[in-house]
Amino acid sequence: MHFNTALLTALMAGTSFATINYGKARYDNGNVDNAIWIDGENACTYVYQGHDSDNPCNFNGGKFQAQNGVQYFMRDCGNSAFHLENADGSFNSYAHANPYNNAGSGCSNSGGRYHVDQQWSFYN
Repeated sequence: MHFNTALLTALMAGTSFATINYGKARYDNGNVDNAIWIDGENACTYVYQGHDSDNPCNFNGGKFQAQNGVQYFMRDCGNSAFHLENADGSFNSYAHANPYNNAGSGCSNSGGRYHVDQQWSFYN
């Protein structure tokens, strides 16, 4: 029994079951960032994945580290196979359309005031 538990733990080491959200941080000055955050966390503390004009799958090779410290890759942006991979390259989840305006509002940082609109979620 210990062998099976150890094997399962090793196989899951590169995965995380957190729901990851993707959307746009829209600044009052017109700047728009690709924003990623863990569902239930403050969207104002998003992970930057390039500007709106950047393809988030190409920015940094699609790689990002979520607020929980786990690394992921965005793949196949812009088509029906849009999905998230774990750091080890294994499949995590397809993107699910999940629009939600003002997922984060009243936000501000050194770039100015902004709000975050959610567009997609990745979950199993």
